[in-house]
This record gives sequence, C-alpha cells and structure tokens, in this order.
Amino acid sequence: MRNAFVFVSLLTLAMAPAHAERIYRWVDQSGHVTYQDTPPPPGARDVHVQTMSGAGTRAARKVRVPVTLYVIPHCAPCDSVRRYLDRRDVGFTEVNIENQPKQRAVMQHDTGYASVPTVVVGHTAINGFNPSWLGSELTKAGYAKKPVHAKHK
Repeated sequence: MRNAFVFVSLLTLAMAPAHAERIYRWVDQSGHVTYQDTPPPPGARDVHVQTMSGAGTRAARKVRVPVTLYVIPHCAPCDSVRRYLDRRDVGFTEVNIENQPKQRAVMQHDTGYASVPTVVVGHTAINGFNPSWLGSELTKAGYAKKPVHAKHK
C-alpha cells in the first residue's frame, strides 16, 4: 500500500505543471561562465541559482537563453535597455552594481566591461545601449522580434 502511495505521489508530481524553473550559473574549471537549466557538475565555482516563477513578472516569461542586465540607479541608458527588453518580452535578471563590489567584480570578470549598462545574452556581453546589436543577439537566442500577445475578443 505504501509503495502505491509513493508511486501515485510521484506520478502526480511528474504530471503537474512546473510552477518554478531554475537557471543555474557557474564558472567551470577553465574559467568559462555557463548557464543551464541543470545543476552544475562537481567542481563548479561561483554557483548561482535563479528560480523563475510568478505569472506576469519578467522572470516568469519563457527563458530561451538567460539575459542579465547590469545597471546602476539613475542611469538613462540602463532605462533604455530595460524598456527595450520589456518591449521584446524578454525575461531578464537585473543586477544593480552600485556599491556592490562583488557584483561589479563578477560583471567585469564575466563580461570584460567596467561600465553600465552591460547586457549578457547567453555568452555574449554587450556594453551600452546598442539596439541593433542587442536585437540581433536576442533574435539569435530565440526571442521573438515582437512580443506575441493573446488577442482579445
């Protein structure tokens, strides 16, 4: 009887829709930054886990390739990138590096850039607001050129 309960419980969990998706970021032994939806292998350094959940939030949108936006407050170009990503319906992680030396160091190490805004699309870093380059990288990463919204009747 107990085995049947365990089997039914596991089956129910397997059939239930996913309410949270995890994206793992880590640095491998060669120093390369990797983003995947599976946990990192043993020996990975600087592991970060991002849980994507919550309907209607930027993070809840379907992730094709992780997008990270490094910003500081009161930054007009940062606001432009943020608006552009929202218009493209791109879910992204926003990292404020002001007064955050560890986050700034991660950004500089991972991207090679020391200024904001810096956007990372998968493994490609873009510094500043360059709509054509950012748009091209997002399209290559599988994001729609224009957001698809349900039609209202």
